Amino acid sequence: MEQDDRVAAIQKLLLRVAFVGCVLSLLLITLVAKFKTIQSPPVFDHAVIARNLATGHGLTHSVISPLGLAIAPEHAEQLTFSAPLYPIILSVPIRLFGATDRMIALTSVTFAALTLALLYFICMKYLSNRIAVAATGLSAITVPFVMHAVSGTEVPCLALLVTGLFGVLLAWRRAESEKQRSRWWAAAASVIIALCWLTRYEMVALIPCVALFWLLADPSRIWSRLLWTVLPFIIIATPWVVRNSLVMERPIVSDYSYTLLSTTVLYPQDLILRMYREAPYHPWAVAIEHPGMILLKAHARAMQLYYSVPLLGNPYITALFIFGVLISTVRRDLAALHWALVLSIVLTAGAMCFYFNIDGLLSLFLPIVAVFGIKTFSEILETVDWPAPPDDDEASPFALYMRMRLVAIQKRGPGRVAKLGMWLVILSLAYPMLDYLFIQPPARENPVAIGAEALRDEPYQLIMSDIPSLVSWYSGKRTLMLPGDRWNLAAIEKIGVKPDAVFLKPGPQAERAIFPGYERVEDWKYPGVLLERLPGEMPPPQGTPPPLVNE
Repeated sequence: MEQDDRVAAIQKLLLRVAFVGCVLSLLLITLVAKFKTIQSPPVFDHAVIARNLATGHGLTHSVISPLGLAIAPEHAEQLTFSAPLYPIILSVPIRLFGATDRMIALTSVTFAALTLALLYFICMKYLSNRIAVAATGLSAITVPFVMHAVSGTEVPCLALLVTGLFGVLLAWRRAESEKQRSRWWAAAASVIIALCWLTRYEMVALIPCVALFWLLADPSRIWSRLLWTVLPFIIIATPWVVRNSLVMERPIVSDYSYTLLSTTVLYPQDLILRMYREAPYHPWAVAIEHPGMILLKAHARAMQLYYSVPLLGNPYITALFIFGVLISTVRRDLAALHWALVLSIVLTAGAMCFYFNIDGLLSLFLPIVAVFGIKTFSEILETVDWPAPPDDDEASPFALYMRMRLVAIQKRGPGRVAKLGMWLVILSLAYPMLDYLFIQPPARENPVAIGAEALRDEPYQLIMSDIPSLVSWYSGKRTLMLPGDRWNLAAIEKIGVKPDAVFLKPGPQAERAIFPGYERVEDWKYPGVLLERLPGEMPPPQGTPPPLVNE
């Protein structure tokens, strides 16, 4: 008997190892098949900041924006316009293995694998093996989640943190009553929320979501838990807020706040990031003075988000989540956790409408969404009593075989039926992944990257470009974001910031571009349009690079 139990345990272990290996292989195969080079500007920004940190230049950005020169002329390179945690994480593999596109993507894939492993562990410990396999498998074949993993974004890192946060709340829910009284549960949740906020500022929406969970789960100790949910977050977030306030010499959370005004009627087409003249004195002050324009921006982005939400997985996964929403609300088990998840998605979507409209950011909730949808679907399948098919002597051999299998499944109980239903759901939802892997072509290598990399050997110290993050990453040079108009350009040069060259992505507008004091480099053999400052105006290449602003 003991030997049989040992053999069964070994078989289960081998099956789990095989399953985890298949999931990891899927991620690596997708990385090899689909990743060529970095495509997303935010990924370039994170990579440049991480490289500066790894090479000892601190938490600085090699891309200088006109807005950065306007609000912090002496510290423009310290304005990163992104949260610091993910670049800090990226700096470790860059320091160890070098600054390459593949290393950036491999780091993101590693976080995706850790997210799926954590999801599997949480489901195995607190739910069931069936839910663990189905939820992990469903997350692994969800195309947007995999696309973020292989493209190098911070979404898999956030997904790991958010999955860990809901794992902590689930562990508290299943703990004994005496252990639930400990304040460390709320403190742990607060630390995870702070790390999420240091990765994406929109994640501050998780604080009211966890507060709602404490209120629904145990209102008797709500004030104590709220205190320990907020206090560690404030302690961790305060140094970064103080740092940004000192850099910009004004009380402000971060330079990210200025994106609140972008694409409004006041500053259409993100002009605010490329503006030096008449820069706003404080984004929230402008937002209070012009609330209607901010709301118009939020309304337009909410409409875009409404149309794009079903594409976060595919329409079937969205329907599965809605199905879980409708059914889970009538069940007491995990009801508080369910409503915390729903509120976190709603508040994050709302924050995205006011700031960056990146619908893919909601992909970080997909692992937890899969758990709720699969759990509800599994519970319903377990209540179904499927009748055996009638006898038919003239049925085909395949029909007879299927009848035998259904009879066998029915005899093994409703759990077997639920397991079969789970596999059928996963197989039916897998076709978008197959289309993504075998039919859709991979992202093309950006030819402009070749021209940007060729700038590495040129004597330029400051390059102005309309694709500054890409140029800075591949050339290793400091780059000035192209101002929005010639008046902003003149204002920047008036304070002493004079780029040595202008590099533009190829196109009709670049071919017709004219910059006073610059001439076209006619023998430039690489993709892109290069203009060089006229002779006599370029600083000598040797020695220490001149400061951005004349003292």
